[in-house]
Amino acid sequence: MKEQGDWIVFPRTLELVARGRFGMDDAGVLHFDGVPAPRGIVINETFG
Repeated sequence: MKEQGDWIVFPRTLELVARGRFGMDDAGVLHFDGVPAPRGIVINETFG
């Protein structure tokens, strides 16, 4: 099950990173599309 999930999550995450949608501020807080996401984020997008 983990392997199947990784094959879905990993490529999507790499694409979002490559598109510059993730960032980190000076305090080390993760941002997604410019919005702080200190407790994580759920992405409900499909990629083609």
